[in-house]
Amino acid sequence: MQLYLPRPLNFVGSQPLLPLVWHETLALNHAMWDRTKPCPLTIQPHLNGDRDDEEVETIKYRQFLPWEVVYQYLETGTIPDKDWQLECRGEDRPWIVETRSHNAIEEGTNGT
Repeated sequence: MQLYLPRPLNFVGSQPLLPLVWHETLALNHAMWDRTKPCPLTIQPHLNGDRDDEEVETIKYRQFLPWEVVYQYLETGTIPDKDWQLECRGEDRPWIVETRSHNAIEEGTNGT
């Protein structure tokens, strides 16, 4: 049995979202935004190495990560690309939907 946890919210695909002000050279950094509110988030450009945009879109990423991956993320602050990719069938939804029938109780009875 494996324990799965929801993926961190600060990721798009396998790329972390970072505050815009951390990327001083990014052209988007010149955009106007309300400084009294939280800074907009962006992905770091060219973080995915050799992959082109079409290939990145076809990769199916985990929505739930094994506890070991989350533990490693808390220790190191990074999640390697290999840990984002599905390893086996059904891992994108690590649960089984079970339908159970319920007997109807007649109105006006206490159910006994």
